[in-house]
Amino acid sequence: MQHALTACKALTIPRTPFGTNLLHSGVDVVVVAQLMGHRRLDTTRLVSGL
Repeated sequence: MQHALTACKALTIPRTPFGTNLLHSGVDVVVVAQLMGHRRLDTTRLVSGL
């Protein structure tokens, strides 16, 4: 998981659309929260519109 996290931090894609697209593609909200650096799942849900 650390490798994926490092790779995502290197991307220049805007964070909110990136996370929203992952969630809409079926990626688990816990994984998206970790990739986005959110400590709380509520934050991930809020910024992604879920």
